[in-house]
Amino acid sequence: VGDAFQMKGTPTILFEAGHYYNDYDRDVTRVYIFKALVKSLLTIEYNEITEYTVDQYLSIPENGKQFVDIGVYNKDFENNGLTSAEFTPIQYKEVLKNGKVDFVPMVHVFDKEPPEVFAHKSLNCNDENDVKWLRENDIL
Repeated sequence: VGDAFQMKGTPTILFEAGHYYNDYDRDVTRVYIFKALVKSLLTIEYNEITEYTVDQYLSIPENGKQFVDIGVYNKDFENNGLTSAEFTPIQYKEVLKNGKVDFVPMVHVFDKEPPEVFAHKSLNCNDENDVKWLRENDIL
């Protein structure tokens, strides 16, 4: 929707929701978006926009594609499509099942490999508890 407005030359403010750790229902994310909307409206209402410099805006980090849901480390076996790579990125795919969103773990392949990859949850295959969690969640 934002792209369509911008293509028509309409000034547009983008709110990038992103992801908050373990917030797959987006409850925490909704709170932050609400706070951002309120702050933006107050900033416009009280004409405080001049208090912020272009340098401050440009210092906001770009949202790159370098996060995955799960990072699996130290695998020395192959199973469920996981290779024996030192690190395997897992991304949940949102699938609608019976009117509800189901999160299906999939091996993630980056279009362009980022210099560093971060995971919301890191699991080590040398740790029995982590392996148990991976098996219980149908990843191994």
